[in-house]
Amino acid sequence: MAGEAEAFAKLVVEPVGAVVSGLAAAFKAFAAGGGAQAIGLLSPIMLAHERIGGGRAQRDLIEYTRSRRF
Repeated sequence: MAGEAEAFAKLVVEPVGAVVSGLAAAFKAFAAGGGAQAIGLLSPIMLAHERIGGGRAQRDLIEYTRSRRF
């Protein structure tokens, strides 16, 4: 997100795929203090998160965020 709110907002509403838009919505909720909401959004994504590509570090971030306790 890093100061790119307008670009980030496009990820949530544009048809970029369920995994990417789901991740964007989850991390937006997390950044706003909605940890429980973020976990709820990330849980179904865990079944297909490898589709986003990237390295293991990116997927670890998703798993770490989902495993946080709020």
